[in-house]
Amino acid sequence: MGLNHYATGWAFYAGTAFSGVALGYIFIVIWRAIVPRTSSKQFWQALGHCSKNVLADEHDNFHILCGELAALLKTMIVYVARNFAGLLLGALPAIGFIAWIYPPPPLDYLEVLFTVTYGLSMSIAYVLHKGRA
Repeated sequence: MGLNHYATGWAFYAGTAFSGVALGYIFIVIWRAIVPRTSSKQFWQALGHCSKNVLADEHDNFHILCGELAALLKTMIVYVARNFAGLLLGALPAIGFIAWIYPPPPLDYLEVLFTVTYGLSMSIAYVLHKGRA
C-alpha cells in the first residue's frame, strides 16, 4: 500500500513538472511572437535619442519641446503595452490550465505544492529557453 501511495505522488509531481515546462514553453512562444527580440534594443535606442533631444538646449519654442516629450512618451507607452500584451496573452494558456485543474477553494497542501512546483517548472523552462537563444 505504501508503494502505491509513493508511485501516485511521483506521478503527480512528474505531471505537474511536465505541464509546467510545456506551458512555460508555450508562454515563451506566444510572448516572443508579440515581443520580438529586437523590440527591446529598438526601445532603448529610441529612448536614448528622444531623451537626448529633450535634454538639448536647442529648443526655440515650447511646441518643439512638447513634440519631443510626446515622442518620448509614445515610445514608452508602446514598449510597455507590447510587453504587457505579451505577458497577458502568453499567460492565458497557463491560467486556463490552472482554472481547469483546480477544484474550488479551500486549498489543501497538495494544491499549494502543485502551484509551487508548477511555477518553478515554468521558471526553469523560461531560463532554459532563454539560455538557448
